[in-house]
Amino acid sequence: TSDIPGSTYLWTTTETTPNIIVSPNSTTTYGVTVTSPDGCITTDEVTITVYPNPVLTINADANVLCDGETANLTVTSDISGTTFLWSTTETTPNISVSPSGTTVYTVTGTSPMGCTGTAEIEITVNPLPVVTVNATASEICDGESVTITATSDIPGSTYLWTTTETTPAIIVSPNSTTTYGVTVTSPDGCTTTDEVTITVYPNPVLTINADANIICDGETANLTVSSNIPGTTFLWS
Repeated sequence: TSDIPGSTYLWTTTETTPNIIVSPNSTTTYGVTVTSPDGCITTDEVTITVYPNPVLTINADANVLCDGETANLTVTSDISGTTFLWSTTETTPNISVSPSGTTVYTVTGTSPMGCTGTAEIEITVNPLPVVTVNATASEICDGESVTITATSDIPGSTYLWTTTETTPAIIVSPNSTTTYGVTVTSPDGCTTTDEVTITVYPNPVLTINADANIICDGETANLTVSSNIPGTTFLWS
């Protein structure tokens, strides 16, 4: 401003209005020449100090997770003393996240001079396979076989049974009650385990006694059968 009405202005920006708007990207001095109606000239200047915005970098120990896993995120700034505010509302440089789906995390850094910068990182979350295990029979007698089949809702999944077999279906003939487990791995490397128990019942041991093992033609022998398992039913030849 000038104390002499009618003065004209010429800024180093070449603008000629009394007020100018500037957006310097580094510290800059702006000068103005003020000329009165009588042709008298005065100069003045002002320096606008520009502080840089912090440049933030986010690192993750894993950018791709399986559902239920955790990633550790760390943010750094090129300006010492920068404070941080994550989109999770946390304010520490390091945070741990366990997203249930693919998520973008944003952090804002504020330098000691009040200047801000932002950065973001996307954490991809792959689903766990949903596994179903079925058996043709969950209870068998000793010596019988049963087929156990595992299915996954994710095509291309692989299977590993506790028997070391790698097919979706296996045939087993346990001689005692046994639990069979399977680990199913999706193409993205996410795993789910499931198991099924096959109950094995023993076969009855039968004993036949006769009151006579040798008879003459026309005589009668009485045969009696017994079992080591109560409730056994019998069918003779």
